[in-house]
Amino acid sequence: MADQPSGIGVRRRNAREESSEVYDERREQLLLAAAKVFRAKGFHATSVSDIAAEFGSDRASLYYYVSSKKELFEMVVEQAVLGNVQMAEQIRDGAGEPAAKLREIMIGLMRSYDANYPQLFVFLQEDTDRLAGKDEAWRERMQEWSRRYFQAVRDVIEAGIDSGVFASQLPLAVIAQGVVGMVSWSHRWYQPGSGVPAEQIGAGFADMLLDGLTTH
Repeated sequence: MADQPSGIGVRRRNAREESSEVYDERREQLLLAAAKVFRAKGFHATSVSDIAAEFGSDRASLYYYVSSKKELFEMVVEQAVLGNVQMAEQIRDGAGEPAAKLREIMIGLMRSYDANYPQLFVFLQEDTDRLAGKDEAWRERMQEWSRRYFQAVRDVIEAGIDSGVFASQLPLAVIAQGVVGMVSWSHRWYQPGSGVPAEQIGAGFADMLLDGLTTH
């Protein structure tokens, strides 16, 4: 899919300009279709034909919306990933006690996993370095967003330790990794609508974590 059919860039631009609302709606449908296939087969095993079939279109029509399979993957994950980073940073920087902030982050992340299913799970199940290939800008962007999210969680935990609300024999970084991993690992088993609501899962995780961290 790297080589576009002749003139497709012009046709894509014209389609976008002539009917932006329809174009945007179809592009969003394409992203959802791609996310579903990526989730089921993984990035490397997914073909453009697989995505086109799920989209209900032919292979050539996909070029109206994207230039490559890789661009599709990046679009699938970027908005959701950045949204989670911004959420965590806003909670960290807002008012409230560390325990309440940590709970809010965990619930917010599970809500996001539910709302952005399967896009975020596609990102979590793939090897970012392998996916990035020679695209250093995308790799660095993903690494920076991951770093920022981890830092926001770490800052909240550190504030709780410094204030005497939290206590643990584990190093701060290990605690933060555990918090992030507890929710992120849900990509291996979570299915929207399969039983326990995402918000309840996030709250339950927070209860388990805070019971172990909070001083009594």
